[in-house]
Amino acid sequence: MLTKIEFTEDATQIVDLWHRVFGDDEAYIRFFLDNCRHKCCVGAFVGERLVSMLFLLVLFRPLLSVGDLGDRLQKELSDWSAKWEYKEAAAGRIADTPAE
Repeated sequence: MLTKIEFTEDATQIVDLWHRVFGDDEAYIRFFLDNCRHKCCVGAFVGERLVSMLFLLVLFRPLLSVGDLGDRLQKELSDWSAKWEYKEAAAGRIADTPAE
């Protein structure tokens, strides 16, 4: 069960999840993290473990600092994720393994 959705900069967990899902090597992933300046990573967590992530690039960065848009976006993503997780669990399709 997801426990939180929030912005994250935890490079260790990002690299680990990215590598498990896509198989890219650490140097490639770290190059992206170090050189893509205008990015935000929204992470979904079970406890303190990052289990899903979404990178918001270029256009979204300035918008997230305007008013409470970042908080609203985080709430919308959380609500959407909870609905998706419920539907997937009901259908028996949730697994704690990376996509192949």
